[in-house]
Amino acid sequence: MLLSDSNSLAIGFVAAGIAVVFFGSNFLPVKKFETGDGLFFQWIMCAGVWITGFILNLARGSPPFQPLAVVGGVLWATGNVMSVPIIRLIGFSLGLLLWGGVNMIAGWFFANFGIGIDSQAVHGALALSLNYIGVAIALIGMVPMAFIQTNLSQPEINDQIPLNNIDVSVLVNDGLQSEAPEKDIIEKLSPLQRKLFGIGASIFAGILYGSNFIPVQALIDDSDPNNPIKAIDCVFSHFCGILLSSTFWFLLYCAIKKNEPKVFPKAALPGFASGVLWAIAQISLFIANENLDIVIAYPIVCTGPGLVAALWGVLLFKEIQGKRNLSLLIGSFSLTVIGVVLITLSKFYSDPQ
Repeated sequence: MLLSDSNSLAIGFVAAGIAVVFFGSNFLPVKKFETGDGLFFQWIMCAGVWITGFILNLARGSPPFQPLAVVGGVLWATGNVMSVPIIRLIGFSLGLLLWGGVNMIAGWFFANFGIGIDSQAVHGALALSLNYIGVAIALIGMVPMAFIQTNLSQPEINDQIPLNNIDVSVLVNDGLQSEAPEKDIIEKLSPLQRKLFGIGASIFAGILYGSNFIPVQALIDDSDPNNPIKAIDCVFSHFCGILLSSTFWFLLYCAIKKNEPKVFPKAALPGFASGVLWAIAQISLFIANENLDIVIAYPIVCTGPGLVAALWGVLLFKEIQGKRNLSLLIGSFSLTVIGVVLITLSKFYSDPQ
């Protein structure tokens, strides 16, 4: 193996590791704060994403803006807006399992079979077997996560009340009294309708997540070999698409709510910090994709963050306790590690082209 190839692989795996840690940790700043229906939070989060991209863009000497990369940002932000309704419809565990699994399979599928981009499939019978089996095991490793029961603590009441819902006319000495809010569209659905809409929305969101890299990779594939476009130089354009789409959905939400959106002010700074952490993870994913190929990097980065988040739940928040839950977590971790090892080996055993 050439030294340059070894350096590229090292950079790719380090970047993938950083992406896994930061994707699995980006919601830590908002853990103790109520985010309501998520629309205000996602907008603030995407502002943090954009600022991080802007700083990177300046550090890179302001490379040319890539309009096609904006499309990828729009796809991701649209999927992100759907995450909170999905959690309300079918719960966090099942929602994460579905959209995370579809995300991984979609991203791997697009890259492996060259949907919209040049195929990045590994070559050779052994490499293909290792890659396919590794992806399947990594996907199976996500299943036990859906059955882990967590002990969640509730945010304080001051964090639960959105700014625009405070009515001084109903303040009393011991706290707040208010009439029960009118049921929204999700609360009016039957259990079967919730499940069907939740599953459908999870699959759709997973496809959007899994395709958000395609515009950037298409730019790289079609660029001049003598002056290739680097993935990191598409980050700012991609993040512009994220902020643009996020702002559109937030303004639409404000219009639907008749200019009375639920705003949780204490989630503002934590939400911004969450966006910065996510942006670092996404930048690292771009670097990993470029140095390892998407069929290697994407399955690793899609499966690892769930385990990191679970470890935070065990070590920091004490949310995951008991032999049953810890056994499920260990089983999920073991399967994921086996899958990642097989995917990694498929890169080394791939026949040169």
